[in-house]
Amino acid sequence: MRRAARTLTPMHIHGGYRLLVAALLLALGVGSASAATMQIINGDAEGEGLNDRTPVAPVGGNDGGTRGEQRRIALQYAADILGSRLDSAVPIRIAVRFETLGCSATRASLGQTAPAQFAAGFADAARPDTLYPAALANALAGRRVAAGTSDIDATFNAALDGEDGCLGGRRWYYGLDRNPGAGEIDFIGTVLHELIHGLGFISRVLTR
Repeated sequence: MRRAARTLTPMHIHGGYRLLVAALLLALGVGSASAATMQIINGDAEGEGLNDRTPVAPVGGNDGGTRGEQRRIALQYAADILGSRLDSAVPIRIAVRFETLGCSATRASLGQTAPAQFAAGFADAARPDTLYPAALANALAGRRVAAGTSDIDATFNAALDGEDGCLGGRRWYYGLDRNPGAGEIDFIGTVLHELIHGLGFISRVLTR
């Protein structure tokens, strides 16, 4: 009989559990010949963020005709790069939205990403007193043990698309060639960085 998994959100983590992340990508099978399916969940309202209808010209191999479409194409492209390096029979679900995050002329938050859920006490867990990020828990179990609609929650800064005063006018570069010009920020590189946080590379460590 399978042991019931306990799932928690980041806000519910408390003492008595240890968050194990040091061997995360090794456990997920980095470099494996297999690949993980990365599913993007669009968390934006109509006309906003990933659904922004602002017309744009193709850029760097990204042929999306609107800003929202280019964002969706670049997101999936980045997610597939990471997924090709992971081994999980359970699709990894990534909830994504764009919001105006903190931004000034000299500083900005490019994105904020974390595991959406943590699981402990499932039958295939190596340590029963350890919290596993959702994607890792599901990969170890070979089935979905973490509750919730997403495994990773990611937010990216919409202000970096032309908001006055944000980083001196720097903008996201959505090209798939990852070749941003002056005043542009590589969106795909940022997504890869943030998704690794979402897999569990974070600094939240709690002990008894």
